[in-house]
Order: sequence, then C-alpha cells, then structure tokens
Amino acid sequence: MHKQVGNSADWETPILSIVIPTLNSAGTLRNCLAAIHAQAFDQKRIELVIADAGSSDGTQEIAREYGATVVENPLKTGEAGKSAGIAASSGDLIALVDSDNILDDARWLEKMIRPFDDPEIVAAEPLFYTRRDTDPALTRYFSMLGMNDPICLFLGNYDRFSMVTGKWTELPTIGANGFVFRRSLIESVNWSPYSFDIDVLAEAIDAGHRHATWTQVA
Repeated sequence: MHKQVGNSADWETPILSIVIPTLNSAGTLRNCLAAIHAQAFDQKRIELVIADAGSSDGTQEIAREYGATVVENPLKTGEAGKSAGIAASSGDLIALVDSDNILDDARWLEKMIRPFDDPEIVAAEPLFYTRRDTDPALTRYFSMLGMNDPICLFLGNYDRFSMVTGKWTELPTIGANGFVFRRSLIESVNWSPYSFDIDVLAEAIDAGHRHATWTQVA
C-alpha cells in the first residue's frame, strides 16, 4: 500500500548514511560520488561509507578524496559489503547505493527522505530506473525492463516499474540502487552478511512491520 505524506515544519533532517560496496570500482565510483556531492542536501548530514573488498585500482583513494570512510569487506560479495558498511555507519537513515549508480536529480536525496517525516514509514524506494541516450544499449534495455535480469520478468518479481508490463510488482527488496530505510528496521531482524534483500524483508515482516508503508518515490 502507499501513503502520501506532507512536509512537517518540526521535522529535522536525520543523518543519512550512504553505504556503497566496491571492488575495483574506479571506473564508475567518481561519477557516483560526484552526483552525491552535487545534491541540494546538507552535506554535513551525509555519512559516506565505502565497504571495499580489496580494490587495487584506486577505488579507495577516490572514496577518501570525497570524504568517505573506507571499511574492509573481507567476504568480498556485494551483500557482505552492505552488511559491513551498515555495521560501520551511524545514521538514523541508511541508503544502499551501488558504485555504478548516479543520482540523476539534484533533489533526489531530498525526495527520498521526505516520506520519513511520518514515523510509520520504514523505507522508501525509487520507482523508476532512468537512462541516458549515451548509455550502452543493455543499460537502456534493463532500465526500461525495470530489472537487471530478464528472468525476473517471467517470474513476475521485479522492484522497479517496467515499461513492458506497465506496472510494478509491489514487492520491495532491501537491495541497493537507492533503497533507503530506517536503522530500526534492520535492528529488528537477525541479518547477516549472507542474507539481505528478500530474506531481511521477510524477517522484518515477522518482526512486526507487516503493516508498514513502503513508499515509492518517482
């Protein structure tokens, strides 16, 4: 279900921890971090945490150039990187972003955290992937599909709007690509470096978040 909420004059912008798993991501990370720094958002309220799996291409140096805290991800997988980054972060809100993501609107972060002025909101997720004419053909194809793997189309499970079906399947996952959630959500479940996404969501529902509102922000 969806709930539209307004701004509250008494609501103070919380600290937002942006967690980015990396492994030899120098080719994309600079654009990702530059887009975060270009946000019309109080940068003092952003905590950047890079969970690196042992990069040897300058990824860590780029991260530190943008003021990020770099932590080790010894298990090397993306899921383990999310876990390591979250464990090292301190914000009330957590945004999971991939190193090849680019926030395409200067007010993107502002829009994504706006729903959290309602205490019933536990997470927010962008509804659409965007694309540029200069992107590779497969990137543009997947953005229109609304998923990274076409098999999800046939399974009927994808968490972005698909131009093929004209709908979203309304099954949010605690993935990357701009998923934002309250720290209290992750603290209510037994999460590990091996279980994220749907596993964590299922545990969150069992922990009492069954009636939480998951807000899609275009």
